[in-house]
Amino acid sequence: MEYGLVLSGGGTKGSFEIGVWKALQELDINVTAVAGTSVGALNGAIIAGNELEHAIDFWTNLSMDQVFDINKLVTDKYISEWSKSDFKTFTNAFKTYLFEGGIDITPLRTNLAKYVNEETVRKSSIRLGLVTVSLTDFKPLELMIDQIPQGYLIDYLLASAAFPAFKKHEIDGTTFIDGGFYDNLPINLLASQGYNNLITVDLPAPGIKAKPKYKNLNITHIDNSEHLGLFFDFDPNVMSKNIKMGYLDTLKKFNRVKGTNYYLNLDTEGPAYSKFKHKLGSFLKGENGIKLPSLLGCDTILSKSELIKEISRFVNYTQYKNNDISLSLLEITARNLEINRLAIYTPSELIKKIFETVNRLLHDNIKLIKSNDNIIDIFKAPNEFTLNPLTNIKFMAYYMYFISLKANSINLLSKLVNRFSPETILSIITLLYLTDNDD
Repeated sequence: MEYGLVLSGGGTKGSFEIGVWKALQELDINVTAVAGTSVGALNGAIIAGNELEHAIDFWTNLSMDQVFDINKLVTDKYISEWSKSDFKTFTNAFKTYLFEGGIDITPLRTNLAKYVNEETVRKSSIRLGLVTVSLTDFKPLELMIDQIPQGYLIDYLLASAAFPAFKKHEIDGTTFIDGGFYDNLPINLLASQGYNNLITVDLPAPGIKAKPKYKNLNITHIDNSEHLGLFFDFDPNVMSKNIKMGYLDTLKKFNRVKGTNYYLNLDTEGPAYSKFKHKLGSFLKGENGIKLPSLLGCDTILSKSELIKEISRFVNYTQYKNNDISLSLLEITARNLEINRLAIYTPSELIKKIFETVNRLLHDNIKLIKSNDNIIDIFKAPNEFTLNPLTNIKFMAYYMYFISLKANSINLLSKLVNRFSPETILSIITLLYLTDNDD
């Protein structure tokens, strides 16, 4: 089956799209065309060149001075004119110069030339398409590679990405503006070329998205599972993270991995997870039938099926409603412990990571967890209680205080559990089962 890949604009959020492409290659998805707008067009050209290493290199090394000539612009203007004025005059003059003259993106042209070889793109088995808008005659242009004049590919890529704050972009006397002003997600362009099976990446960014005009389209949307940073965020850590997220979110979309927030490889469960699943719902060693019921708001628990039912009820209070209970408990606990989610884990590997994180947090923060101020804060009267974000250290404090209380301390147990969210309760239950040694 042949697929067309549709990439939206979105500034440096476009790094996510390269992670998507990496996953599609690994999944052996037969992409034979790519169409993009703005940064999606730039990525599309790099993808058509079929050099994944180039694409990753482009994004992981991208910096502001490789896109904008803003430092030189400011320095030259300041030295020649604005240094003679006070700071307020300088600020106002800079804004006027910036938005009337526009930002020079000559460095972006130079940088693109390193990564986009026009002849390679023209001969590629992946057909390239892009969208831009002629400001001269207010006409949108939806162009495939064979409609772009020879030698003008980079010019038209920059025309597709001609953001209004940039210097005026002209090609042979015609002024162009960013294609997002017509269609930031060019589904119709590839549909018009006969592509019915489309994979789309719609980045959270401003722009017009044209309604699909064609029927019987099979569209697979790849959505980002987490914030991708700002529109122009040149932090290399953010862009590397986005690439990884695009890769993992695509694998999940095509069912290579499972999970709600994490990416779980269920091909191999491992002995630790098998043991956890087998134990779940059983009575715990030394628990005396008091602590688990207190967590779940019950007087007593009479059977394993009843306990599973109560745990399931709490899971359904969370975003994991109707999901596998055992996997949900591991994911919820990993989230409370702030375990890196942008990695592929088997369930047993995630359990190992939970143990490692708990041990590290206790080792590094035991004094803080046991401090009098922390204990007083946790046991404040309800009318004094304020909801603060739950950090992994605060969660570990809740857990440590809960397990240290005697089973007959019903008052204190109730007071403590009243502070817990459903996610906290489920995480403590998970740790209780993971650390129970009664086989």
